[in-house]
Amino acid sequence: TGVERVLFSDPTRYSVTGTTTETTVWSRTVPGGSLGVNGYLECGLVCLASPGGVNLNQYARIYYGGTLIKYASIGAGGGTGTTFVNQIMYNNGSTTAQKFPDFDLITFTVSTNSTVPGTGTVNTAVDQILSITLQPSFSTGTAFLDLTKVIVGNP
Repeated sequence: TGVERVLFSDPTRYSVTGTTTETTVWSRTVPGGSLGVNGYLECGLVCLASPGGVNLNQYARIYYGGTLIKYASIGAGGGTGTTFVNQIMYNNGSTTAQKFPDFDLITFTVSTNSTVPGTGTVNTAVDQILSITLQPSFSTGTAFLDLTKVIVGNP
């Protein structure tokens, strides 16, 4: 049986407004060796968007070791919207070979609002930075990150 544990849990509200620049709002160090050769890292986010009267979504991105593992559109067009973002990254038999499936764990469907590279070569045997960015698509819009939970597991 595998071992799964919460690595980080943060209910703090972070926000970005007044700019259309991608801004890092949350980052933590994932200790080297946490994933092993076949382990995984699961990020769960609750994101909100208030487009500021403009019919545009806001964006959230998750990076691990500088590599993009999730890109999601958040919001509800002209109104305020909430988006649940989940992403799993797993080592594929090596600490330097990852896969990032484009799969939505909330709806159990292939995500339609996400673009991820699919594979990575980040060395998970050493400490790496996990970060989350927000990017309003219009300067009067606001993107929010309300809850972050990161789980690591080893089979």
